[in-house]
Amino acid sequence: MIVVAIIGILVAIVLPQYQNYQIRGKVTEALEMSDSVKRAFVYFYADHGRWPSGNTDAGLPAASDLSSTHIE
Repeated sequence: MIVVAIIGILVAIVLPQYQNYQIRGKVTEALEMSDSVKRAFVYFYADHGRWPSGNTDAGLPAASDLSSTHIE
């Protein structure tokens, strides 16, 4: 009975931390992806003096193909 109570307390402590870890991972993935897209657009602007008309113009995949595990 005591072992079950100890395991319950440990789960109550660890579970919220694990959920926060998952959320931080998803946010980090989104920031990295947006940073790479931003970098491609800025380089295009620096080279051509105008903003690209679309993803392919900037050297990125099509918008439908630009996704990851948690981002569409």
